[in-house]
Amino acid sequence: MLVKVFSKQINISMLENKLPRGFNHRRMKLINRVFKTDVTPLRKVPQIGLEQSATIEMYADDQFVYKVFLGSRQHEQFELFLKNYQGSMQILDVYRQGTSTNFLKLSIFKINKIPGMTLTNIGEEKLSFEMSLPKAVTWFRDQIIEIHNTGIRCNERYEQFKVGNDPWDHGFVFTFSDWHGQNILFDSKTKKLHLVDFEPIDWIPVNTWQLLIKDQLRSFLNGFPDEWKRHHKLYRHDIVRKITQELQDDLNQLIKYVF
Repeated sequence: MLVKVFSKQINISMLENKLPRGFNHRRMKLINRVFKTDVTPLRKVPQIGLEQSATIEMYADDQFVYKVFLGSRQHEQFELFLKNYQGSMQILDVYRQGTSTNFLKLSIFKINKIPGMTLTNIGEEKLSFEMSLPKAVTWFRDQIIEIHNTGIRCNERYEQFKVGNDPWDHGFVFTFSDWHGQNILFDSKTKKLHLVDFEPIDWIPVNTWQLLIKDQLRSFLNGFPDEWKRHHKLYRHDIVRKITQELQDDLNQLIKYVF
């Protein structure tokens, strides 16, 4: 039987030796058996020279993505987050090996497969891209709000999401930090953006979060194709300053801080 791995046809008997670093043939077989499917590795482009995490693997079939977490319980907070998140990405099933309190061999999250291409790949391949700047920034704002609101829902339901004491009474915001273009898909059919990675996420103090917003917006907009950025004159300080201030004003009114 032949399978497609990174656009190359190889024999299944040679698969274990041909898999990219960070993937495992036995775990592929486990996913196929548990979920009755036939997956291939789903490789994420390394960011700033970093290789894929040694504790996370990702595989996919035609309809779903399977995210494998190895030897840690830290991802349980991520599982609870996804179960309460009201955006595009949804967790559909979870498989676990190892059930003791302090040991978990691995967990596999079955997640809906979202259509589209990453902003990074659109830019690298110089593909056509159409979206207004206000629509892009509004989408970014709405994602920040939904991520925080999900944190609030989890805070009300789970001990893992309780916030610590803030002696300055500034409050906390639940936020996502990695707005790289590789974590955002654009569906050319619907003309919609989708966020497909939510790690790392955590509570941070409001005063720290307010300082980070500008940097997060910059990371988000830098992920768009160069031609799009030139068209919207994002090289001009006055335009960037105006966008940033309007975003911060909106978020300060719409975000309900947690104390």
